Order: sequence, then structure tokens, then C-alpha cells
Amino acid sequence: MFATQPFACLLSKKHKKLLSIITLFLYRILTFIVLVFLFVLRLHNTIQLPLTDYDAVKLWRASHLALHNDWSQFYAHAAPTLNALNLLLLAVQNETYMLIIAQASFEILGLYLLIKLCKSVYKLTYIERLWLWIFVGTSFYAVHQSRFLSVELLSRLGFIMAFFIAFSYIKKKTDTAWLLCVAALLGLTFTVNYKTLLLLPFFVFFVVDIKYKPLNLRAKLKFKDTVFAIFIFTLPFIFYSFIGGKSYLSQVYYLVFASKLQSHTGAPLYDWNLDFYPKYLFFYENPLLWSIPILYFISYIFIVFRLNPRLQKPFEPLLLWLIFLGVGMFLLMSFFPKAPRALQWVYPFYYLLSFILLKKWLFIILPHSKNGREWIMGLLILASVSLQLYRIDKDILSYSHKSYYAKAADEIKQRNIKKIALTVGINIVPYLDSDVVYRVVRDSDELASAQAEGYTWVLYDNYCMITDHLFPGLQSCQAVWESKEPTLLMPMHYLEHAQYSNWTFDEAMARQRAVAYNKQDLRLIFMPTNRCL
Repeated sequence: MFATQPFACLLSKKHKKLLSIITLFLYRILTFIVLVFLFVLRLHNTIQLPLTDYDAVKLWRASHLALHNDWSQFYAHAAPTLNALNLLLLAVQNETYMLIIAQASFEILGLYLLIKLCKSVYKLTYIERLWLWIFVGTSFYAVHQSRFLSVELLSRLGFIMAFFIAFSYIKKKTDTAWLLCVAALLGLTFTVNYKTLLLLPFFVFFVVDIKYKPLNLRAKLKFKDTVFAIFIFTLPFIFYSFIGGKSYLSQVYYLVFASKLQSHTGAPLYDWNLDFYPKYLFFYENPLLWSIPILYFISYIFIVFRLNPRLQKPFEPLLLWLIFLGVGMFLLMSFFPKAPRALQWVYPFYYLLSFILLKKWLFIILPHSKNGREWIMGLLILASVSLQLYRIDKDILSYSHKSYYAKAADEIKQRNIKKIALTVGINIVPYLDSDVVYRVVRDSDELASAQAEGYTWVLYDNYCMITDHLFPGLQSCQAVWESKEPTLLMPMHYLEHAQYSNWTFDEAMARQRAVAYNKQDLRLIFMPTNRCL
């Protein structure tokens, strides 16, 4: 459609301009269609669903309480910037799905910036940009995260904006204004997601790399500029520490240090099981991602041994940094307890890397056939995206057609229950009346303590099996109401909690299959005595 070169020479200058305008118009129409498709993919059936992630409910509750002038949870998850943004959205429209739409928008905006960066560096054609939109936009992890509240999407947008600014302006300007912008963005990102600290080694290496100019980037870095950038980075932290005091600082301390201790999670600080992420990428992400290590290794061999003159040109700075970030974060996270979100920063870069390397190798194989390269690229991406959409439907959307948390809340209301214990899972909390007091219990001892305090009702939620907190007595106890809950069976829940349960990839999937065999997932139990403990 967009390959106008073969017959452009037959057109007059006026007709060429008209053809260019029509081509651009068609590209924008198709881009709009792709954007609508990606939004629908992320938002399909989310309005009637609960907030399926534990931290998502905590973030919603923090903003919901602040909306009613209760600021006690505003620093939940050490994410005051995200909680403030959610508060503004709730003030405009007090509906959860408005927050989810914002989350999906963060993801799409980050995708737009990455594709714009690639377009300027690699001179992508219209059709290549469309393929890239679909290719990166159907990331399994990105679609999963876009369907509920999380710290990951806004923090990843902040990182992508910082990355975009650095590479867009570093070659154009001789001052260091870009460095201050990057530091400010990363500082704000830290107040959304404390894991931004993991990016600092890469940022320091980036600054040192520019200082000694091995990539020939035009920038002048002075010591005072670097010191000022560090101050800019810490400014949001200083601000929230000043206004939040102990509430904010204790949250940061707990998440950065205490929550990683074995005494809190039962998992060791280091985990040498190295097959978790390769298996996740193979079974859930796009199969073309496996072209990254394969094509890069082959390219490196060709360069070292001078096997092909087309590969003798050094890799561009953008490609080098994509490789450095992608491989560096993969190796860093491989030695810690595993969860797919640990690689949240680099999933889009993995897709970009595989796309760029695939494009380079198609040029080597078919240097004189642009149309042939585009057709092969299109067919490969179409096949891999089709498989990706199948996985999204099978492992995300198929568990999103129905939820029974609202019915459980109605049952609690009809029985006039005002105090209830919850077995780890808090997905029902947004549905409970404001006068219902709940307590989260994580084992039988805590349940007995709650019972002694007058909690004679308990909602047994199979979320406790996801987090590996088991209640053997409750599983066999008679329930007054029970139901299945499809959202508790999503494989990503089990993979994400492998970090806390110290599961391997195979063990997480085995637990998911075990829960799937349970007859009921939600069970409302009246427990006036210790008979169920």
C-alpha cells in the first residue's frame, strides 16, 4: 500500500505530492485503527471485573480514602505521586475504570515515544511503523498490567520519557539541560515505583559513557552539572519526606530493605534458579523475542571475523543501549527472587531489539528487494502476533468474562455482616459497604486471634493459595455461600507471586493447575468456634 517507489517516477511533481498526502492520510487512519484495537485489547471486560491484584486494591483504597479526607494510606506502596494522580482522577469521576483507562493510556503513550524514537533513528517506513505498533503493543505483560492499577505502567512511562529525551536531544545540544530533565523524570518515577533505584547503575554508566564519548555523542558534562542532576533526582523524595514524614520514610524503608528479608517473605534474598525468565519469555511473550540473543550473537561473530562487509559498520548508539539495558537488566534480575514484573522496564526494549535486528538481517539477506523485506517482515510479525493474541485470549481474557466478588459482597450485606476476616485476598474490599470492618489474616494463628476479637465470619478466598498462605481447616469447613471465581486462575498471578513464595516457573504453574481443580474459590463461612481452625 505504501510502496510508492516503483511508479513514483511516472508521476508529475504535483501528483507525487498528492500521492504523498494520500499515503500519509491512510497511514494515520490505520494507526488510529491499531490504537483503538490496542485499547480494546487492554480494556476488554475490565469494567465489571474486580481489581485482581493485591497492590491494585491497596492503591485504589489509598486514593479512595484521600478522596474522603482520610490521608492515612496516601503513602501506600511508597507511591504518593501515583496516588495523587489517582486522587485527581477519582475527584473528576469516582469510578475505578477511569483509573484503568489512565493506566492503559500510560502504556500507549510510552509506546508512541519509543516508536517515534525508532522512526527518527532508523527511518522506518509507514508500514514498518504500523508493524511495530502492533508488535510492541501486544506484549503479554503490557496487556496484563494495563488491566488494573499498578505502579509499573506510570513508572515505565517516566523511564521511557527519560530515555527518549536523552537520545533525542543529546546529539543536538551541547548543554546539559537534557541531563536535568532526565534526572527530574527519574526522581518523580522513584516516587511512583521504588524499584527505580535499579535503574541508577544504568544511568550512571550512561553518564560515564557520554563523559568519555566512546559513542561519539555530542555532549559536554561538567562536574557541577552532574551534582545538580543528583540533587534534582532526590528533590521529589525530599519533598514527600518533608510533608509525609515518618509515614513516607517507613514505607520506603520497608519496601527497599525489610520486605526483601527472608523473615518477611520466606524467600531468600538471592535466587540462583536461572530458567524462570527464559521460560516466561518462551511461553508467554512474543516468540520473535528469541531472535534477540540469536541474531545479536550471529551479528557479533560476523563483525569480529569480518564475514560480511554490510555488518562492519558499528552498531548505532541506540541499538547498543537497547542491548545494554535489555541484557543488563535480565542478568541483574536473574539472581534475585523471580517475578515477571522484575523486567518491567525492558519488555518494550526487547520487542524493539528483535524488530531492529530482524530488519537488519533482512537487509543483509535481501539488500536489493525492499518490497520483499517488507513482506517477509510483515508475515513474520503477523504470525508471531497471532500467537501472542491467542496467548492473551487463553491466559488473560478467558478468565475475565465473569467475577463473583460483587455477589459475595451482596451476600455479606444481606446477612448484615459488619465484621469479617479475609484470607489474604482483598479483592472484595471495593465492593464492601463502608461500615464493614475487615481484617486480613495470613495463617490459622491470625485467624484464631481475629476470632477472639469477634470476627465470627470469614471469607475464604483462594487468593491465599496464590500467595502460599494455606488454611487447611477452612478448606474442609462447611460454607453458607460459595462460588467459583475465574479471575483467581490467571497464570500471571502465580508467576508474580513466585517472588514471595520462592517458586520456580514450573512450581508456579503447578500451583495454578492445583487451584483450577478446586470446586469453589470463594467461600463464606460462619465460624463461632474453633471448629474450622
